[in-house]
This record gives sequence, C-alpha cells and structure tokens, in this order.
Amino acid sequence: MISPKAILILFVFISINALSFSQKQTIRIATWNIEHMGSTGRGFPELKRKLPARTNKHFKKIAALIKDTLLLNIVAIQEVSITTSENNKSHSKELDAIIKRLGSTWTYYLASVDKTKYDAEMQNAFIYNTANVQLISAFEMSVPDFKVGKKAVFDRVPLVAYFKSTDPKIKNEDFILVNLHLASGKDNDENHLAAMVIIEQNLNNCLKKNGISTREYDRIILGDFNDDPFQKNADGNPIYISTLYDYMALKGYKDYVDESFKSTRMSNNFNSIIDHILVYKNLQNNIDHSKASIYLPPNKSEKDFFKWRSNYSDHFPVYIEIGLN
Repeated sequence: MISPKAILILFVFISINALSFSQKQTIRIATWNIEHMGSTGRGFPELKRKLPARTNKHFKKIAALIKDTLLLNIVAIQEVSITTSENNKSHSKELDAIIKRLGSTWTYYLASVDKTKYDAEMQNAFIYNTANVQLISAFEMSVPDFKVGKKAVFDRVPLVAYFKSTDPKIKNEDFILVNLHLASGKDNDENHLAAMVIIEQNLNNCLKKNGISTREYDRIILGDFNDDPFQKNADGNPIYISTLYDYMALKGYKDYVDESFKSTRMSNNFNSIIDHILVYKNLQNNIDHSKASIYLPPNKSEKDFFKWRSNYSDHFPVYIEIGLN
C-alpha cells in the first residue's frame, strides 16, 4: 500500500510538471523567398516564360498557407518590392493585401534602405502575428559597402528583429532573428562567407547601438543564402566550399537544413538547397527536432510544382518550432 507521504510527493511532482508544461509556448518561424513580390521578373527563366502580377486570388492563397496550413507565427520574407517609403518606414501594397487576409492581429516590417547603396526594388521583411509575438525593435544592419569578386557583399540589407513573447507566463521570452538574402549566384562562395563573417562579428555591436542589451540572446540567422554546400560533381566531390557553415558551427550555430532537403527551390533539377536556418547554441535545446521542416506541393508531380510556382513562389517555405518557457 502506498503511504500518504508518497502520494503527496507524487501529486506535487505531477503538479510541478503540469505547470511547467502549461507555461511553455511554441513559436513556429519560417524563411521564405516569396519571389518578386510586387516587382517584375517573376516566372520560369529556365523555360523563358514569365508570370503575370499576382492577384487577390494569390494573396488569399499565400495568407491561407501561412496561417492555416503551416500555422506560422513569424515569416522571414525575401524579395519584397517597396511600394512607398516615408519617415524611414517602407510599405508594400502586396504585403498589405496579404495582411488583410491574415487578420487583424497580423502585421509586417519591411526594410527601409538607402537607394544609393542597395537594391531598392526588393528587400527583406518580417510578417508576424501580434497575438503570439511582439516586435520590440527592428533595424537594418549597418554593413560595409564593398565587393568580393564581381558581386557586392550586400545588395540587400540584412534585417534584424528583436521579438518577445506576448505570453506573460513566459520568462525566457525574447529572441533575435536576422533575415538575409545574400548575393545571387551559388558560385560566389567567398562573397557569401565574407557576408556571414561580417554579420556574425558585428551583430552584438549593432544590437547595442540600437538599444538592445548585448547579453547572449537566443538568436537565429535565416534566409536565402544563395549558397548550397551539398551539391556534388559526378565524382562525388563538392562543387562549392562549405567554409561558411564550418565557420558558423565554430561560432556555435547549427544549420537546421541538411542534405536530405534535396532542394529548397525550383531549380532545373530540383537540387538547390540555398535556404538555411542557423540557430545559435543557446536556443538549440528549445528545438525538439534535429532539422527544420519544408513545405512541398502535396502530390509532388511536375504539374503540381508548376502550379505551385504560378500561385506562390520558386522557393518553398522552410520552418522550425522553438519552445519558450
């Protein structure tokens, strides 16, 4: 027979664990190159076929994918056209249309840039649900204006966001996201490596300059890196160097995108893994899975992939879940 004392201890243990579980919040974060949102150039370059501008039908589908299918809380978006900029704040009529369909708790932050230095046509943005997270601060990261090879190291400015959970029960509730779109062309290994070294080494100073404490924040660097460390020649040797990822691993980051993803975009052979999610060591214990997830068209036929391209993008959303407590 179990003694009353043992029963009491068991009850306390169950209660404590139940309380701990109830105070955990799961945040689902994605990166998605949404392909020329609001600008020309969308289409099938490999087939020399262009696509028309998106309509309300497309905005409705994109909103439903974000909110209802993927159940996302934050989306780091790349390739958003700036419609207007005023008072250092950028707007996109296309993002406005998507937000309208997401609902009243959703909003976005779109990078505002110096048009003399950066590609002002398309920039990075965060779409997020204010019912789950609060954007405490967002800023365009100050980076040097130089080239490695023939490419500018940054033609789209890195966008940094400091988010906090809206749940008052969550103690470790804040985290940093860095949204990147590195130079196009996967053969620009040295360019991409230089960009990542600059970001990693200067992030703390940039946070401090923007009024954010430089303590060891939970942080994630994610986006379209235009860099595939997994492609190989016919002999099995890598086509590109993996130094960027080796360097970031040395600095405490794990890439939650691996070779099993096959492709994160619609390349000719579906072999382009260029969207990545690098999670800093402080936050890795808050992620239950060993790698991120990717959303692909359900039937995965050629017809369905082209339908996806017409309705959504040439990239597929890649996402992770982090637990805050």
